[in-house]
Amino acid sequence: MKTGLGKVMCLIVFIIFFASFFLIAFLSGMKYENCAALKQNSTNNEGVIASANFACANNKTILAIFMDDSVHLTLSDGRNLNLMRTVSGSGARYANTDESIVFWNVGDTASLDENNQTTYNDCAVQPGQ
Repeated sequence: MKTGLGKVMCLIVFIIFFASFFLIAFLSGMKYENCAALKQNSTNNEGVIASANFACANNKTILAIFMDDSVHLTLSDGRNLNLMRTVSGSGARYANTDESIVFWNVGDTASLDENNQTTYNDCAVQPGQ
């Protein structure tokens, strides 16, 4: 009788252990997936200055992670963009090499222009940021 109960207990412990292992692995994978683009830019997040979530017109959003000389954007349409800081008269301006994509940030507001068209406009930092 003790042997049967012992086997059942070992089986339960074994199942709990592996279920926990796979749950942790799954959650770690989700966390890494969300930060993969940032990790490509910066080892151990060195150079990260700040981040902000912007709510824009037409229910669009931008997550901006500001680095020393660049910004990483995650757009609500699923795209990830890495833009370098460029010369600006006021606020902060970031662009790709051919300047077909430009991200403007002035105070708590932002906008994104693509091929001279504003695609994310009226963006403001979401409350609680």
